[in-house]
Amino acid sequence: MKNISFVFILLLYLIFPSESSVFIIDENGRSLSDIIGPLNEGSRLSLLCETNGGVPSVLTWWKDSFLLDDSFDTMPRGNLRNELILAYLDRRDLMSTLTCQAAVPNSTEPSEKSISLDLNLKPLNVHITSLQRPLSADRRTTLKCQSSGSRPPAVLTWWIGSRQLLNATVATYDSTTISKLTLVPTSDDHGRVLSCRATNPVMNGHILEDHRVLNIHHIPALSVTVGTPNVFILEGDVVYFDCNIIANPPATEVGWRFNNEPVYTNINAGIKIQNRSLLLHKITRKYAGNYSCVAANSEGEGFSESVAIDVHFVPFCASNQQASYGVPLRESVSIECKVEANPPNVAFRWYLNNTYRQIPLKGFSVNGTVSTLHFTPKRENDYGHIMCVAENSAGFQTEACCFRVSPASVPRAVEDCIVVNETTSSAIISCVPGYDGGLRQQFHIELYSSLGLIESAVENEFPVFEIDYLPSGTSFIAVVFATNDLGRSNAVAFSVNTKAELKPEKDRLKLPISPVLGALIAIVGALVSIAVIIILCSKHWSSTLEIPETPTAWEPGHQYI
Repeated sequence: MKNISFVFILLLYLIFPSESSVFIIDENGRSLSDIIGPLNEGSRLSLLCETNGGVPSVLTWWKDSFLLDDSFDTMPRGNLRNELILAYLDRRDLMSTLTCQAAVPNSTEPSEKSISLDLNLKPLNVHITSLQRPLSADRRTTLKCQSSGSRPPAVLTWWIGSRQLLNATVATYDSTTISKLTLVPTSDDHGRVLSCRATNPVMNGHILEDHRVLNIHHIPALSVTVGTPNVFILEGDVVYFDCNIIANPPATEVGWRFNNEPVYTNINAGIKIQNRSLLLHKITRKYAGNYSCVAANSEGEGFSESVAIDVHFVPFCASNQQASYGVPLRESVSIECKVEANPPNVAFRWYLNNTYRQIPLKGFSVNGTVSTLHFTPKRENDYGHIMCVAENSAGFQTEACCFRVSPASVPRAVEDCIVVNETTSSAIISCVPGYDGGLRQQFHIELYSSLGLIESAVENEFPVFEIDYLPSGTSFIAVVFATNDLGRSNAVAFSVNTKAELKPEKDRLKLPISPVLGALIAIVGALVSIAVIIILCSKHWSSTLEIPETPTAWEPGHQYI
């Protein structure tokens, strides 16, 4: 048997896997490398890692040196896929490295791909760092707010309620932002909320806020209200005022003013101040005017606007009216009656009160609060007292204005003349007027020396005369009389002497005067004065008409001007 030999040829094929390529892509299929982002803190991140080529058996995700995910899928062509989902990125993920690694068991060097995460970070905090203290209204102050932890640095904004405040400056230091607000608060800001808000400029929807309730100190803000049951304030009413105060801190002093003058409690005058109220009992027309209140606290004094009070009152006679009229029989005279009244819309009535009866009069006109009666006495019984009575919406005049109408005459002589303030060159002469005869009178003075008339003057109101530029050390005779349309009064004469000027002793002329010579000089001077007086009295003499004395009130309740 022949030996059979077999030759076996064994072919050994050694297959060396080629290196696998690793890719990282995002949800949109974009390939990622190096640094990705910036991504927002709190966002979700989905990454897909795939291999291409080679025969890796393991595909894993790592964060730095920590295994994140070792689950993967094998694709139809032998490629591997591992999807990594990070549900919430936080600030610890900033610049962290994510690595996808493809490895063959017992292989020395795996294939891998790494990326780093860049993040936008929310602000960690925000604080108003200024001291919590009251602020003064209308005074400038600076407030400070600080925030840290934001990437990029936070944007700080200031708000009062929904109103943004723009007058602020900002500085940044690394991840810290500081804002300084210049604020001039008003009293209206008291109790409002001041807030500082921190936001990341590239991240929407996340706001950190610190706030404070503003405590604004301000001077008292005041207003006055008037409480009275009547539409119109009448004399005799009770009127009260309330001072409404808004103050922080509370007002410690409250006062009242009338026409800018302080008002104090005066029970006798019907004025009472209690707490924040002013009470006026039985108000009179003198209390008409402007009322205001004043209050003070640590910030200063506050003043209210003035409230005007108009007090209505019945008419009454105005002062400084002509009280008597002299009228010749069957001649006319205009008698003017003036009243004060509020409201000034008045109606007048006129009456003649003579010896026999009271007679209503017509023939008068009205101009505001003045009525003029045109009166003509036609017989003796028409002389007497004429009364004027006015009425307005507040009521009737309680005391009539009375005027005396009498037959006209020349005036009576002046009385009680005196010489005052005699100097070396002047003198003042004052007399008391006599009855004017029912007509307007004037007063005259004439001054005589031994040479005759040297000075004259006329006064329309009162018999008071000032005579100047007289020689010193001289005696004069003064003559004073009154005149009206019917003539002149009797004259009143008296002496006036100016003082002598004092001269130095050496300039005086020393002449001895014997007693006899002195007596002769005195006698001659007296005779000259007597002669001048006799001449003047003869020159100015006129008949005197007796005028009855001013009558008493014709009946109670009537007022004489």
